[in-house]
Amino acid sequence: MSTRIGLLAGLALVQLALVAFLWLGAGPDGGTSEPLLTLDGAAATTLEVSGAEERVARQRSDSGWEVDGHQALASKVDEILDKLDALDAPWPVATSADSARRFEVDDDNFQRRVRVLAGDEVLADLYLGTSPGYQRVHARRADDDAVYSVALSNYEIPTNRDGWLDKTVLAIDDDPTNV
Repeated sequence: MSTRIGLLAGLALVQLALVAFLWLGAGPDGGTSEPLLTLDGAAATTLEVSGAEERVARQRSDSGWEVDGHQALASKVDEILDKLDALDAPWPVATSADSARRFEVDDDNFQRRVRVLAGDEVLADLYLGTSPGYQRVHARRADDDAVYSVALSNYEIPTNRDGWLDKTVLAIDDDPTNV
């Protein structure tokens, strides 16, 4: 009887060690993951975002980022570039063309297409599609068939011009004294 208890206790310890090993980084969702994009945000001169019907491009100028000749909210553009650079691709959700269509990250069927350019050179080309969960979105690089679930949301990257404009430019600094 005591031999069986010792054997079961040893087996339980082996199972706990295996769980700890997988949990702490050796499993497919943990450990070191590859970055989805290698992006140098400082070199970026254009950020294009396309949707089903709208497309907006932000251009870097001497005075900062602009949208159609109007001042863009530079902090928002820089935040998006930083988020794109920090995206991890630990394990693909799918790798077929049918799954890309289903997750809406296909060349013809996507919710967002984000392109980062440095002059004429494309630094990043990414398709964003359906959401598998809270603050997650399916993503696929244009040069790869693998679809990943990444920590990003489509609403953070608007496809209209108004979502990128700096609205503080028209703000009045002082309280009005006369009307």
